[in-house]
Amino acid sequence: NSFCTLLAMRTTTGGGKWQRCLALAAVVFATGCVVSGAIAWLQGPPRATIRMPMGESEAFNGDETTDECDGRIVFPRDRIPKFACEGYWRDSESVADTDPDAPAPLPFPAARPLPFCGQHLWAKRLAYLEARAREALSDGHSTNVGIAIARTRGLSPSRLTGELLGNLEFTDTTTAGARSGEPVCWTGDFREHYVGRFNVAPSREFYHYVLAAYDRLAPTD
Repeated sequence: NSFCTLLAMRTTTGGGKWQRCLALAAVVFATGCVVSGAIAWLQGPPRATIRMPMGESEAFNGDETTDECDGRIVFPRDRIPKFACEGYWRDSESVADTDPDAPAPLPFPAARPLPFCGQHLWAKRLAYLEARAREALSDGHSTNVGIAIARTRGLSPSRLTGELLGNLEFTDTTTAGARSGEPVCWTGDFREHYVGRFNVAPSREFYHYVLAAYDRLAPTD
């Protein structure tokens, strides 16, 4: 502000014309800043880069059965990141790893234009697990389900839109959810935001975990 004020000053002594030129330049510069800021505001937060994953040539509507999708899903990675949960992401697509102390790089969500094979049925099964965990927590019987719910500090920004999401985490504390001594966990925004809005596919490990946990908890005929 002081710099712009200095440029805008006019004197009645020598150099007045030069001062007026600088003042005009300051006005043009300030106008450009306002216009560029307005354009950025209208454009909103950064948008997701949506593309089909490499190696996937089939188009799916997401309503396929699990059997129909056997061997037809191109998973973005094989395992849930070590010492992390499904739905933990690095801050930027162009940054390999924002945490220098992390044992392995965190992934970045890959938005897709179309659902992955069987996405809707798989997401419904994950929603069932989350609903059972919430019901058990409200009844005080969360140990019967084996899926704990916790809230982390602060809100997590979406890596695809920039909007603030929630801070819920689910953790399977049973042996069925164990992975090399670590319990399987995932964020509360993974299904609704990343899978539901952007067709983000899970890791192979988490995909099969959901199927197995659903079979364990869902009522049988």
